Amino acid sequence: MGWLFTQGATRSDVIADRIRPWETDTHAGRTLQHCTKGNVLWTVRENIDKNAETVERYIGCDLLQRQQGYG
Repeated sequence: MGWLFTQGATRSDVIADRIRPWETDTHAGRTLQHCTKGNVLWTVRENIDKNAETVERYIGCDLLQRQQGYG
């Protein structure tokens, strides 16, 4: 849990960054579904541990806020 600030980013840029898939040699993740309600981005995410061959799914809640000079 923490704060992320992306200077010069639009709301769409921030959402696109939060829902993009990612992968390393040992793990991968992707967003299965997402929606915004007001200033909240709700996501259903899936994380895959390639070594253990396990999959975890969870619900994410990102609070979106605009701050002067940061987007």
